[in-house]
Amino acid sequence: MDKSIEEKFVKKFILKDKRERTIFELGSIKKRIQTILRLVNYADERYAILCDSKIKDADLLKRITDFYNINSDCYVIAEHSDDGKKLPFKTAFENMCDGCGVYVIICNENLVVMKDEVVYGAPVKMLLYRKD
Repeated sequence: MDKSIEEKFVKKFILKDKRERTIFELGSIKKRIQTILRLVNYADERYAILCDSKIKDADLLKRITDFYNINSDCYVIAEHSDDGKKLPFKTAFENMCDGCGVYVIICNENLVVMKDEVVYGAPVKMLLYRKD
């Protein structure tokens, strides 16, 4: 785990009243998974340039390429074995699309891709962008 990347992500894209607790719980072995499950609900939707459960993976990837070089590495927070790893973006994106749990791809300080867990129907996918 890279706490500095996670902390920057939380401070930039998570609702202000949830930030302190989220940072604390992501650092806790006991509480990390439960916090990951809530991350999509805690996302600050002011920065959502896309929030859709019906978007196809190829269309989502096309939107991401408008903001990000997909040949780069990224950081993953996930309810998955990829949690806390830096991976090639293409690998992380494929794992996100194939999995059914919460998956967060931190592309850089300004761009995050989030997918909620599958409950009923297709999961919500969010593309968050914050330029500042």
